[in-house]
Amino acid sequence: MRIRKTKNEIKNPNNKRRVAIYARVSTNEQAREGYSIDAQVRKGKSYVELFEIEVESIKLYIDEGKSAKNLKRKNLQQLLKDVENGEIDTIIINKLDRLSRNVLDIYYLIEFLIEHNCHLISIVDNLDIKSATGRVVVGLLAVLAQFERDQVKERTEISTFEILDQGLYPFANCPYGYNKDKEKRITINMEEATIIRKIVDCLIEGISLARIVENINDEYHIDLGYEKIRKYLFKNTICGEVVFKDIVYDNVIPKIVDKDRLLMAREAMLRRRPNESSDKYYFKNKVRCTCGSLCVQQSTHKRKKIYYYYKCKNCGQRINQDKLLNQVLVDIIYLTKKQDIEKNKRKVMGQIRRINKKIENTNNSFVNNIIDVVSFTGIMYKLEKEREELLQGLKIYENHEIDWNIMNDKQRGLFIQDNVINVIVHTSLNMVVSVETKEKVR
Repeated sequence: MRIRKTKNEIKNPNNKRRVAIYARVSTNEQAREGYSIDAQVRKGKSYVELFEIEVESIKLYIDEGKSAKNLKRKNLQQLLKDVENGEIDTIIINKLDRLSRNVLDIYYLIEFLIEHNCHLISIVDNLDIKSATGRVVVGLLAVLAQFERDQVKERTEISTFEILDQGLYPFANCPYGYNKDKEKRITINMEEATIIRKIVDCLIEGISLARIVENINDEYHIDLGYEKIRKYLFKNTICGEVVFKDIVYDNVIPKIVDKDRLLMAREAMLRRRPNESSDKYYFKNKVRCTCGSLCVQQSTHKRKKIYYYYKCKNCGQRINQDKLLNQVLVDIIYLTKKQDIEKNKRKVMGQIRRINKKIENTNNSFVNNIIDVVSFTGIMYKLEKEREELLQGLKIYENHEIDWNIMNDKQRGLFIQDNVINVIVHTSLNMVVSVETKEKVR
């Protein structure tokens, strides 16, 4: 009869143990005596010496500042991978809750370690997972660990309610637009509040949030994220409301924007949902009538062809995009000098680097369990889409010259948005009065 050996048995013919000491401490536990990383590692090494375990190697796996609510910890995952590959056959922990406080996670780990012939030693709990009794004890301890975690959660919620009832802000992160002092009191940050009001005002005027965020970042030399601002605007924080467990507190945080205006800004965002023809409007939010109104986008269908217009709501007149291009395109390209092309190229490359950094930060947040999988997927989709658009825009400037005919709709729109400030039109006469680029005015 052929007996199947595990990787640990194959890789360890001399029976010397390949030991892993796993240590974990959460942010709250770091201040507690006996929970430090050094203390856990020291106890693990002392256990090896005390029981004279013959070792081939000892590796340390440390997760500092991480909670045990799940198994999404970088070095724990690396440890499990090394066990699976037969590189570790004994794990020493100070206590079972260093691995997890979740019952299902503990059961999963036990089955995983048994399957890979890996011994688990819990110093304080004195466990042996190879016996039926040991596995039952592990299960009971896991239940107690989860019970303790649930109790901590309940106490935290009670404390949060008490702080909110006092008109103070109990949460760690201070919302954008505000300052928080040591006593947990919230005051308005005047500079950030000005930016928030400007964003709300621009949205109500009909400007897209993406364009607003880009302009704000350029004007104030900051790096606000589109998705962060979009989510923030769908909370009532800036109109003076804090929500916790479905209870609204209106005495904790001062108001920056009236709720009516915030609702108007949200409606404006919802009206601007992307559609298939959105890339066809190259002059989005750039065309103004001589009466001063910002022209809105409008299209008509005639004989299976779509015509794109910019319409003045005040005058009721509109100008066709093709006629607009015939009048201004040559001038726009001419005014976009070679040095401007290099400048725009550097600008786009800088934006791509910022997007890459946001993607890296998002990945780290997901790995460290700061955001859930739903948020991670949504944010990554948005960032990847933004990066793809920027890469399309970069192609415009690769040959150091502008060739309108080889551009697709996305690239044409990016070129106009990058180089044109506004176009003033007389809608009744279908005539361009002036075009202002980033460098000159015609």
